[in-house]
Amino acid sequence: MYESILRTATNNGNFSLKFTTTPFPPTFDFWFENTSFQAVFVSMFMGACLGVFLTSIVSNIISERIDGLKHLQEISGLSKFEYWVGNFLVDYFKFMLLVLGMLPFLYILEEGQLRSSCFIFIAMPFALIPFTYVSTFVFKTDSTAQTSTIFFHFFNLGILGAICGYLRLTPGNEVMGDMMMNILKLNPSFLVSSTITCDTSCELIAFERTHSRLS
Repeated sequence: MYESILRTATNNGNFSLKFTTTPFPPTFDFWFENTSFQAVFVSMFMGACLGVFLTSIVSNIISERIDGLKHLQEISGLSKFEYWVGNFLVDYFKFMLLVLGMLPFLYILEEGQLRSSCFIFIAMPFALIPFTYVSTFVFKTDSTAQTSTIFFHFFNLGILGAICGYLRLTPGNEVMGDMMMNILKLNPSFLVSSTITCDTSCELIAFERTHSRLS
């Protein structure tokens, strides 16, 4: 309609009027919420996957101990060193299969930002699997060990990771969040959460802290 009016007004039948609209860039608040939610979701996903996987390891170790299979292997000549090394090699191979299945999913969620995660996934079993082996001596029944293991790792990766990330991104609580993260890094499963969070939102944390200081 506007073109018709302008053609009549200008007495030019070839007059053409076109508009190009360009959206504004995402606001900081939108970027903050989207990135934070993404980091929490990835950590919870990892917590569920690792919890289920490590539950199978705990179940196997405790079942062999309760049923006497471990004792039977020892009196048959199998040393404790060979027993634990053999279990570790098998569990490490299974863990790598799990990682190969998760990496494409994480790559999509983190939009290609897998700077540290690839290395931590390869190195993590050397801390997480022995940590799980040691935790089996705390439990006497298989069911208790499975329930405790899956909730422990989900709580560390999903809940504590989200709380720590929130504190690090909240003005006034950055120091507390950094201290909490450094202490919890002694826990192998939380180390996974902090690495994923850093891959996803380290640039956001740096921008937010610089922005808060300038303002």
